[in-house]
Amino acid sequence: MLDEPQSPSASQPTGAAAPAVDAATRAEAEEIRLTRVEVEFAAAERLTFFSDAVIAIAITLLALELPVPQRGTSAEVLSWMYDRKMEYIAFFISFAVIGAHWMSHHAVFRWVRQLGGRVLRYNMLWLMITVLLPYLTKLLTQSEDDGAFLVRFGLYALAQAVSGLLFALMVRDMWKYGLFRPGVPTKAIDGAQMRSLMMAGVFAISIPIALLGQWSFLVWLAIPVPMRLLGDRLRRWLGTHRPSSPTPETNVM
Repeated sequence: MLDEPQSPSASQPTGAAAPAVDAATRAEAEEIRLTRVEVEFAAAERLTFFSDAVIAIAITLLALELPVPQRGTSAEVLSWMYDRKMEYIAFFISFAVIGAHWMSHHAVFRWVRQLGGRVLRYNMLWLMITVLLPYLTKLLTQSEDDGAFLVRFGLYALAQAVSGLLFALMVRDMWKYGLFRPGVPTKAIDGAQMRSLMMAGVFAISIPIALLGQWSFLVWLAIPVPMRLLGDRLRRWLGTHRPSSPTPETNVM
């Protein structure tokens, strides 16, 4: 008996069935794409929240390290606090430094839609230096009579220089791997990167100045000066040398 010919519908979808299958495949692919976008955005958001929490803890630890005067008259308390003025000055300097780092981090990471490149690694190293700042602040305010001021000052300044450099590398990878959301304000991002590089440069230059004595840290107060004089020029340079984004498939974690 001859085999009966199969109808076209028995072997493959035809007619109205084919568009239905294609539509289902496209819908599934779109659902997968949206899920991946949601997961990637959630990962970037979690990193931002985690970084904010670590910075908040570091600032809190700074305050906990402040010396508290014991009982005494008002004059005695004021005299006791004056004798420890370096510890209070160092607190305000470190608070300003952490605050400046956080403002740059906030200005950039609120526009990040996903992670990629080496951003996660750079960010963890950046946070490591941030949580070390209370220790480095306490180390900086140790007695200047021990002959190790240059080492203590140098470690503090070097940590801040590395921190600024790490942040600039984070921003560079964000541009390189297309990690920003559409409509990102390029001038604001370039400005945050510029401030980090300026701070890194001033802290690095201040290390040899520590040879002049314990008041050398006052050079850090001059950070706004190069920002005003060279900030616009550096920001324009960063804008013209911004890395181009590859296709999403080249992104690496």
